[in-house]
Amino acid sequence: DLVLDPTCGSGTTATVAEQWGRRWITIDTSRVALALARTRLMAARYPYYLLADSPEGRAQEQKVSGKLQPQAPTGGDIRQDVNHRAHREDYVAAVAHARTIAGVDPSRIILWGSSYSGGHVIAVAAKDPAIAGVISQGAAMDGLAAVAMILGYAGPLQLLKLTGHSLRDVGRAVTRRTPHMIPIVGPPKSLAAITSDDGESGYAKIMGPTFVNEMRARGILRIMVNRPVTQAKRLRMPVFLVVAEKDTIAPVGAVERVGRTVSGPATVERLDVAHFDIYDGEPFEVSVARQVEFLRTVVGARI
Repeated sequence: DLVLDPTCGSGTTATVAEQWGRRWITIDTSRVALALARTRLMAARYPYYLLADSPEGRAQEQKVSGKLQPQAPTGGDIRQDVNHRAHREDYVAAVAHARTIAGVDPSRIILWGSSYSGGHVIAVAAKDPAIAGVISQGAAMDGLAAVAMILGYAGPLQLLKLTGHSLRDVGRAVTRRTPHMIPIVGPPKSLAAITSDDGESGYAKIMGPTFVNEMRARGILRIMVNRPVTQAKRLRMPVFLVVAEKDTIAPVGAVERVGRTVSGPATVERLDVAHFDIYDGEPFEVSVARQVEFLRTVVGARI
């Protein structure tokens, strides 16, 4: 059976069709509705689901397709994928849902992001003028500038290696093989996405026991084209930027450029610290206090 729903909404028809084992097509003119439905469907779990990255899933895929599956170990996990477009779709879906919650004033929603997601909130707000304000700290605003930073501290050979590993993973994705992984962070001169002097020690301070230090290598190519700085001019709502002036992970110049480019009021809080210092100690307390002041000014929050 094939179920057609020309008014997707939040994806209820597609979700029920999936639950009952029916094929389905759902349509909507709103990107918000589609993002919300996508998140709902991707998060749904049914007892008869088999994860593709599992022994059972591969056995079933081989049975259905007739193609031999790779013998590499399975991870049972669909995470570890650095994909700024998918991350932003999650932001859009979360905001859309928040606006439907009783007791939530849709005109007082603030976007908050830090590091990589600090750039996401700029890009999401650029397409949603109803957002009341944006807070972004230690943000990755320009992938090209990040590449230049890596070139500066690791050299051209490191960039060539990362690009090669990324292309290798793209090839594995095209041929439906298990992802090729690389470390997210490592010591200087090692093979990892981040190898700055303070990268490994910084991650050690903020990551919990469930952190897995690996990512799908294809994410390197996506990072290069992730440039929220190019969308900053479209922001007319108040923006609060926290700049770690000694940042070796997210280029400071790109954050400063966002502050100069936004069309609305921008507040820039500069701290004489490195990227990971804003998550701990006095810099953290100072940053949070300033952000709370911003919230009180923009939405009158009682915090």
